[in-house]
Amino acid sequence: MPSWVAHPVVALVDTLEWLLSRAAGTASLLVLVALGHGALKVLPPYLAHHRLHDQVVEIARTPVAGDPPQLRSALMHAVEERRLGAYIRESDFNVESRGTSRRITCRYEVPVELLPGRMRVIQFRIDVEQPVVIQAGVSFI
Repeated sequence: MPSWVAHPVVALVDTLEWLLSRAAGTASLLVLVALGHGALKVLPPYLAHHRLHDQVVEIARTPVAGDPPQLRSALMHAVEERRLGAYIRESDFNVESRGTSRRITCRYEVPVELLPGRMRVIQFRIDVEQPVVIQAGVSFI
């Protein structure tokens, strides 16, 4: 092959190699940015749900009989602390007290905008059953 043909072919191959490496790097960066953006949108509702679940476990252990108003107000206070008031109403909680145990259940949905114009609804469920410690009165021997 004459050098006047080989030199432009080698230059073209080098240019294409450089362009492909830049395109691969740019595509990788775009994928990382998209994953990071998605994580920033999805992680906060999951973290709030798990923190709310832990607090509902503590509330379920509260030593009161039945389903008193202070129990529901404690649940709603926990919801407001986690900034989930727009998604959970007091009527969403189902409280069942059975002897020495209490079960609290709740289902709710949080809409998340993954990309502009692209909404996804994440469904959450809390189902907690805990023993209730009954406070014994003072006894004298």
